Amino acid sequence: MVLFLSEQEVEKKIKELQVACEDLRKEITQRQAESKNLKEDLESKKREMLADKKTFDEANEEKERLKVNNHTTTPSPYPPTGWIEE
Repeated sequence: MVLFLSEQEVEKKIKELQVACEDLRKEITQRQAESKNLKEDLESKKREMLADKKTFDEANEEKERLKVNNHTTTPSPYPPTGWIEE
């Protein structure tokens, strides 16, 4: 089966395809920009999480250091071994 299209129909079809291609180009550009923004947001969140983890780890280290210092500097309520009361 052979189809013959008039020159006007061919021109019309070409215009439609050009418009569709341009719409797809715009959509691709928009999605690439969205993808770039999401990647940047993700990297920012990763950096923020690493900073929070560092702060958390430092706070835990300080807590442990203070806990150890507290045990060594707080006098015991009990007398030392071998201590004689007068």
